[in-house]
Amino acid sequence: MVYEGYCTINQIKERCLILLSDTSKDTQLEECGTEASRHVDELIRAYITVPVDGLPAESKEPFIFHQVPLTVGKIPDQIGYITADFGAAIFLRRYMPAKYGGEWWTVALGKIEELIRSNWYKGAFEFV
Repeated sequence: MVYEGYCTINQIKERCLILLSDTSKDTQLEECGTEASRHVDELIRAYITVPVDGLPAESKEPFIFHQVPLTVGKIPDQIGYITADFGAAIFLRRYMPAKYGGEWWTVALGKIEELIRSNWYKGAFEFV
């Protein structure tokens, strides 16, 4: 299986309080990390920037994306942290239901909403 996630397995393990040396659940953690990454893709898909003809597609700004899934090596740390939070929530709900994973989902959702609000939403409200 090729791991195509935005976070590391160890980031998810830390959130789930699994020893980093415990490799017994690595396959499940990889699956949850990949699933969380695809969820992040769907949340940021509306904010994909289409490169303008004649201008380079690459940008030095950390949160300008031109495609999903994001290109390896160009994934901002914040996306990795958010993905690990979602991954922990998915893993806990699926494989350790006695532990409460909803907290990690709420944390991740708050972080991604703040990331979107602070980096992409530039509009202004006009009251009539």
